[in-house]
Amino acid sequence: MKKCHFYLGFIFFLILYGCKKNNDIPVSQVAQFSIFDSSVTYLKSQLSSNDFSKLNFAQTKILRYHGKNIGIQIFEKNESTKKYLILKKVSNGFAGNWVDMTDLKISKEARQNGTVTLENINIDKKVYFEVKNNKVVNVTETGKSVSQRNLIQSKDSSANNNLYSRMEESAVELPEIVVLWSGPDDDFTSLYWLFDQDSNFEGSYVQGGGGGNETSGGIGGNETSPDNVIDAPTFVPPVIPITDLKREIECFGNNNSSTYSISVNVNEPWPGTRGVFNPFPNFRAGHTFFTLQQHNADGSSIVRNLGFYPKYGAIPGDPLDVGIFGDDSNTPFTVSLKITVSGSDLMKVIQNLENQPLVFDLNNFNCTNSAIDALKSININLPSTKSSSALFSGNTPGELGEDIRSMNLNNFSANNGSRAVTRTVSDSDNQSAPPRSGGC
Repeated sequence: MKKCHFYLGFIFFLILYGCKKNNDIPVSQVAQFSIFDSSVTYLKSQLSSNDFSKLNFAQTKILRYHGKNIGIQIFEKNESTKKYLILKKVSNGFAGNWVDMTDLKISKEARQNGTVTLENINIDKKVYFEVKNNKVVNVTETGKSVSQRNLIQSKDSSANNNLYSRMEESAVELPEIVVLWSGPDDDFTSLYWLFDQDSNFEGSYVQGGGGGNETSGGIGGNETSPDNVIDAPTFVPPVIPITDLKREIECFGNNNSSTYSISVNVNEPWPGTRGVFNPFPNFRAGHTFFTLQQHNADGSSIVRNLGFYPKYGAIPGDPLDVGIFGDDSNTPFTVSLKITVSGSDLMKVIQNLENQPLVFDLNNFNCTNSAIDALKSININLPSTKSSSALFSGNTPGELGEDIRSMNLNNFSANNGSRAVTRTVSDSDNQSAPPRSGGC
């Protein structure tokens, strides 16, 4: 009787294997991820045989986000990863779009321009995204214009250090939608629009190529594979913007009876690491800012906390924004380097800050670059390790924080004018900048 059961089971397995083999779906791969198996079953019920036959199941990527399988990307045959089907897991199955990126053309500046077409697999709807310099500037849904955002670059005649301007947003606006597509080994596309404007993924990107054998996201991986969907490092506007920087710091003065210091405070995204982005804290990409202090002989003090920010926001693919300073009083940080300086040194740093170009550039001049540049004016050279992240190549709070945490203070002082320096470090952002104080 047991042998009979065995043979029946074996015959059933052969039949099942034969059916899957006819559909060119490797059983060994299907067993790795239930999301793949269930997506194939779903697609069989949703797609015509012609559409189903377009898919290359050997070139499939499971999308993992915060340790969970959230969707699947299946590329079309012979399309060099420019056409694919992307699905997200929903309670009653899957939802998603056919994605056609063949119209995107890359400029000499490595910027994408053209149109991306989405065709919903669940309902009869097409959406067209007009892309200009990596940025989605217009959306048309089956012939109807949905919304539009216009960006401009210009010189501002009213201020010689404001070289970038962004038109004020209209009442109906697009969210931050960015398309970066540099080929199968380096592709970033916003899941927000690929997943039908799902706000849960507004700051998330598909990362990496689409090869089915990738251990980080292909079918051949396992349930403990790392995420292959990443959050975009988002530099956000200040909570308290400083509209007039000169007025904010005009009370400082150079006199022999006062003592002065500059503290470089670093809010690390992942305290104690060089991580670029953490989706949970208020400063998702971290932040670097100054505390400037003047203590006078009469016991009074002047304290200002200044950090450089984008006025509206900056993310990969849309890295430029109007620059603005913010009041960072009481802002938390992980690492701080306090440097004793002279009154003339402080005034030089203030002058540098006042003359910095008000152009926030995620890759080349962000909050960390602003601090590094200002201290160079008095021959203090902070460490300047660049990020190894594929998302952007600039200096980051995480890199600077860890450089300060690990550096030899005696060597740093000796190499930077023998100024007195002190350092405070923590494993969390539980330190806080002093409140703003002092007037004139």
